[in-house]
Amino acid sequence: TKNKAKHKGIEIKEQYILPVNNKKILFMHGDEFDNFVNKRKILTKAADKLYRFIQRFSKTLALKLKKGSKKFLRNSYEVEKNAKLEMLKQHCSIICCGHTHLAKQGDCYLNSGCWTDFNGTYIQISSKGEAKLCFFD
Repeated sequence: TKNKAKHKGIEIKEQYILPVNNKKILFMHGDEFDNFVNKRKILTKAADKLYRFIQRFSKTLALKLKKGSKKFLRNSYEVEKNAKLEMLKQHCSIICCGHTHLAKQGDCYLNSGCWTDFNGTYIQISSKGEAKLCFFD
């Protein structure tokens, strides 16, 4: 696994491979697979500030804007496609990402979505090495 940085004494990793029951599950943020964000850093930073401003006044509008922009930019498709390629390169059987905040469960790809949204989502890993998308009640 690759180290990213230390924050308040806690090591933060760019990726982590969890061995579970003869399977390897790769965890990554997913931002490294988002070509739009990586090529347009200034625009992305400005959009993020605008999003955070809107979030203060209307969480519903902010959520709609976030989901709409991720679909419009097709970055959720790009993140999934490239994450699966990285999973194969790392000889893993499952990859779990975030970044797009759009929850998704496929055969080998899971996106954790956003646990802070209404009806937030998270990924649960069983002792058998099965991964599933779960929803907060």
